Amino acid sequence: MSFHIGKTIKKEIKTKGWSIKRFAEEANMTYRNALYLFDRTDISIDQLKQISKVLGFDFVGLYNNKDSTPVTPPEEPQTEAKKGGNIPTLTYSFGIPLEAYGNIKDFMEELNALANKHGLHIL
Repeated sequence: MSFHIGKTIKKEIKTKGWSIKRFAEEANMTYRNALYLFDRTDISIDQLKQISKVLGFDFVGLYNNKDSTPVTPPEEPQTEAKKGGNIPTLTYSFGIPLEAYGNIKDFMEELNALANKHGLHIL
């Protein structure tokens, strides 16, 4: 599985519920440049920092780790609710400051333990 920074950025924009137009405006770029960005597999660190700040997401950390541990955004999980069952789901996005990126594993373990304590399951 290869890392594609443009698709990763586009997926985060979708997760935030933003339109491409809004993203382009917030990132101070044209709509056409935003579309071009989504096709790119590499990007300058300055532009990546700007996009990270605009979206509140650590793309720099993801991009830096692309060679050691390929990271691609997970596809949206198929739950029973999405298949017509009755299991409700809740989706959260977390903005991670660059300096806190190394703490993600501990955070997720604590979050999972807390969810289990309350009878919830993290997908």
